[in-house]
Amino acid sequence: MRTTVHLACALALGVCSVAQPAQAKPAVWMEGTWSLDAQSSTSLDPVLRAMGYGWIARKVMSSLAVKQVIRATRRGISFRVITRFTDEAIVLPVDNRWAIGKNLDGGTTERRSRWLGKGDTLLTEDRFPQGLMTTARRRISDVVFHEEVTFKVPGKTPVRAVRVFRRQRGSDGR
Repeated sequence: MRTTVHLACALALGVCSVAQPAQAKPAVWMEGTWSLDAQSSTSLDPVLRAMGYGWIARKVMSSLAVKQVIRATRRGISFRVITRFTDEAIVLPVDNRWAIGKNLDGGTTERRSRWLGKGDTLLTEDRFPQGLMTTARRRISDVVFHEEVTFKVPGKTPVRAVRVFRRQRGSDGR
């Protein structure tokens, strides 16, 4: 069950390759502590089902309260994911190079990330054996960002979930 919970947290993050320090600037808006607003979010269930998770695992993962502490570092964006079952940190480089990245559950996958536009969207692509997961973190305002997760399996209709995160008061990181 712990591995399943860790992978659910990895869905929220996506991990990549080596970052270039000059590309970390757009991350300033992300810095701080963010909490999942489950009422405003859509269910991850379709994404988890497409990835092959069973009913019980999907229900546990969908019910977790998630907090993310995000910081810009020299190597990329650091995400500390806190749930009832885990308190783990990973660094998400943003150099758009495919590389082997570490999952929160200790496994590995091939990933890359990059900033889009003027730095208001961080896009991560994650290759799983079952398909490609794309995670777009979009700045909505200074206190809200959306984590749009899409999972594509060849020959099937992509599935999508949107998780809404709200900045905790006093944690703007600036």
